[in-house]
This record gives sequence, structure tokens and C-alpha cells, in this order.
Amino acid sequence: MKAGNKIVLIIVLILQTLLAFSNSERLKFSHYTNEDGLPSSYVKSITQDQYGFIWLATRSSVCRFDGNVFKTFQAYDKEGLAYDIWCNKFYITTDSVLIAQTTENKYYTFDFELEHFDPFAQINNLGVVSGLEVSNDGIWIFGEDKLHFLDKRTNEIVDGKEKINFSFLNEYTQILNLKEKDEHVVALTNTNSLFILNKRNNQQREFTLPNDLVAENVTIFYLDSHNNVWIGEVSKGLYRINLANGFSTRFSSKQTGKNRLLHNLVHSINEDLLGRVWLVRLCTYTK
Repeated sequence: MKAGNKIVLIIVLILQTLLAFSNSERLKFSHYTNEDGLPSSYVKSITQDQYGFIWLATRSSVCRFDGNVFKTFQAYDKEGLAYDIWCNKFYITTDSVLIAQTTENKYYTFDFELEHFDPFAQINNLGVVSGLEVSNDGIWIFGEDKLHFLDKRTNEIVDGKEKINFSFLNEYTQILNLKEKDEHVVALTNTNSLFILNKRNNQQREFTLPNDLVAENVTIFYLDSHNNVWIGEVSKGLYRINLANGFSTRFSSKQTGKNRLLHNLVHSINEDLLGRVWLVRLCTYTK
């Protein structure tokens, strides 16, 4: 590699039990760069489709990796002209639709037969849409001032508040983000509150965010399988909030010991099949 400052993705593993790996456990990483065909070393989102291919949203284009070769894909406009899309995030629905969200908050679906992206007109026609959340029944859509839901059975978009009714909500409360996992639905609102619904028994609860978090500034909102929601801002690290009792634990560069992060800017968070939480962040190094 050439000398100079390099920007790399560092994947940091945080065990949900907050215990370190034993010496017998080893993680093996393979390093791919532009020299291997990766369009850009800046990767903002990764997902895997139903065929086993790995999709990467890079700074320059969207590409697919089959384990050997990186292949880029474009979108087509109404006139049939191809163009690159700069993707921020991927979503895969329960019926295997691959959706790409661009840096301009436009949405595209991938045509697996023709192998290109097409504009997702149903969502794009709603105006400003900040994000999506995939559900078993369809897609939650976070509009500029309204929550929508795309029902996969009818292929129609309905008012999100008609789909799920939080008794705590009033007409002035806006749902900024929502996560759904198993029997839990968790909503983040503009009143700095978390609304939790247990779909199994219809039990509802409300928790207030920690004082130094502002809901409108939240960039990380993730619900794990251990009944915790992870919430983060760019400059304040992460909070893990237990949905059973509302107890919060902070992880940041200002914390010490097992709660310390090397950097507060976390780009993405996910959970593996073993229930371990992975954080993706950026750092610089010199060589």
C-alpha cells in the first residue's frame, strides 16, 4: 500500500456479555482493496441477498461480490440511460427485494433478471423519506412529517398510525424511527421518548431518552435480540437501553474500561447469529 493517510473500515466486536474472547477463539479477516476490484475502499453498507452474493455500497458505485469478483451495477432512467447511484444503505425485504437508498434519499430496487436498478416510484413519490424499516408484513416508511406503511399483501401505502396504534401518541407526536423484532415494536419520537409495544400481549410502555440525547440528532437506532435498543449520535457515542426496565448504559470515547469506544462516530450496527453486536466505525492511520 502507498504511504500516507489511509481511511479504513474498522469492525469492532462488542460481546453482548461484555466478556473478552478466550484465547481459543480466533477471528479471520480477508482484506479487499481497489487492487482486488473493489470500486472504493469507503464502504457505507453491506448486505447479503438470497443467492448468497455480498452487496457493497461504496463511495463511487454499488457492487456485488461473488467471493472472487466485484461487479458494479447501474440504474436506468425513463429514457433508458444508465447512471451510477451512490448508495448509503441497503434493505432486503422478507420477499427478497433488494432496495438501495441513495445519498439523496432516493430509493431503487434491483431487477435480478435484467441485473440493474430501477427507481422505487411508490416510495420516491412520497417526497422526502429519511429511511425504511422492513417488517414481516411490508415496509415502514419514515416521511418528512408522517409515518407510512407499504403493505406487501395489497401493495398499497397506508398511514402508519393506522397500522399500529400506540395509546401514548397524540396528534403532535411524530415517529422519527421505528424498529420491529419478534414481538417487540419500538418507536423513537420527536418528544425524546421511546414507545414500546409487545404485540403478543399488547402491553405498552414509554421511556424517556437520556438527557444528553436529542431524538432528531440520532444516527444509530438498532433493536437487538436481547431486548435492548442501541441509540447513538455522531458526537456522543452509544447508549444501550434495556426495554424491560429502561436502564441505560453508555459507550463512548470518554468512558473507561469495557464501556470505552475508540471513537464516538459509529456508522452502522448489527448482530450476528451468536447474538454478538458489531459496530462499524471509521478511523485513520499512517503507514
